[in-house]
This record gives sequence, C-alpha cells and structure tokens, in this order.
Amino acid sequence: MLEAARTGHLFPSISTRRSADVDPLEHARTRIRLLLIAPSLDILGGQAVQAARLLREFRKEASLAVDFLPMNPRLPGRGLLQRVKYVRTASTVIGSC
Repeated sequence: MLEAARTGHLFPSISTRRSADVDPLEHARTRIRLLLIAPSLDILGGQAVQAARLLREFRKEASLAVDFLPMNPRLPGRGLLQRVKYVRTASTVIGSC
C-alpha cells in the first residue's frame, strides 16, 4: 500500500502533481484571508489582549490577509451608554436591530 501511494497509483491526482505545475508568481499573489473574531480592547480582558497579540503577529506574515471583527461592537455616539454594564448590552442590542 505504501508503495502504491509512493508511485502514484493510489492517489494519482494528488501524487502526480509536481511543484513545477504551480506558477510561482500566481502562488506568491495568493494570500490566505483570515478573519479574527474576538473582543476588542474597549473592554480590557485576557481574551482581548490575546486577540490583539494574535492580530499583531498574524499581520507580520506576508502570506496572510488579516481582518478583525470585534465581538463587542461600539455604536457611534453612545459613549456614555457603553460605560454602564447592563445598559451597554441593551443599547447594543437595540442599536444593531
């Protein structure tokens, strides 16, 4: 079975593909798109800090196109409402409807 896999008889579409078949310029232009969904640093906590570190390090990688989507969106013009714990939740739910 190992010999069949090595010679390409088991999975011919995978094992017979050579790296020469891939255009190096096309491969260089393709970037993996990554969306990081996590808490933002608006409400400081361990997950938010870790997400900020991940985002910073992922953006250093040239093969990745990284975007960030906060789990706790900030609504425009509601600064005072965002500071109060339960009011923040209610205003975010009502504002996003």
